[in-house]
Amino acid sequence: MSLLLFNLYIADLDEKFRGGAIGGIGIDKQRIWNLTYADDIVLLVKNREALQDMIGSFRRFLKENKLEII
Repeated sequence: MSLLLFNLYIADLDEKFRGGAIGGIGIDKQRIWNLTYADDIVLLVKNREALQDMIGSFRRFLKENKLEII
């Protein structure tokens, strides 16, 4: 049950990254910002500055959705 809830709560995360137009990597003709599996998230970036921006966006997303990482 916890895996399902995790995926429901973070479903909008891609939209958050896409809206900010930061980070991500291009594969073929698509852009991918993160990978999720079970209850893990991997942020995909090409450089340090993009990673810092994505982490900031991720923190804001968590705060806006009243989520926390433990």
